[in-house]
Amino acid sequence: TQANWRGWFGRLLDWDTQSYAATREFGRRVAGTTSLDTLAQTMALALVDELQLARAAVWFWRSGTATFELAAEAGETAGPLPTSLFSGPTPLPLSRPLRLDLSDETPAWLESLRAAQAIDVVVPLSGDDQLVGLLGFGHRWDEEVFDDRDLVIAELVGQQAALFVLAAMQVDELRAVPQRVVMAQENERRRLAAELHDTVQQFLGGLPFALSFTPEQIRRDPEGVVDALETCLTDVESMADTVR
Repeated sequence: TQANWRGWFGRLLDWDTQSYAATREFGRRVAGTTSLDTLAQTMALALVDELQLARAAVWFWRSGTATFELAAEAGETAGPLPTSLFSGPTPLPLSRPLRLDLSDETPAWLESLRAAQAIDVVVPLSGDDQLVGLLGFGHRWDEEVFDDRDLVIAELVGQQAALFVLAAMQVDELRAVPQRVVMAQENERRRLAAELHDTVQQFLGGLPFALSFTPEQIRRDPEGVVDALETCLTDVESMADTVR
């Protein structure tokens, strides 16, 4: 009852070609984007254009706050979307696309999104046995509802998107490596400087006093001077081992 005759006829005869072509085009447009911030906006725009949605949104999981935070949205902006979706200490199980209009299946942490009535389907993005994000599919341009076949396509899109997100996360980690190396080098320099100050520098500072023998001392106590020199020699050898 919600279908117009053109949309119904096209979906009956050409659904496979259109759906899988849209999935491929989504992957083509998003591929190569390695920045998480840019990736979110690229995915939202690609969802609107290629899947013919009135609105689309992307949330990323933030372990620090234990929430899904809105990263990007595209399409219609009438009515705000929840900027964060609380999910407890860990993301609750959501393994397949979920239609929010089936309220009896909507998890409690998605109630705020369902109440906004702007997103029809939520697609989980998972990797390493954990949710890393969510895709939100808004209403279709032709006002068609999402059926089971559409959820299969949504799942394929979600699998692609999850791979893109994981790759971008790894690239961000790699970009942070040089800075971490510099920080590690600076920390090591400080540690070595402190150790040299506490050992070698203090030893060298006291060495001239240990070797300050007057001619009178040498004549009066040559054996004591020899013992002191041997002690200094032993200390120098020990400090050489420390420096090595």
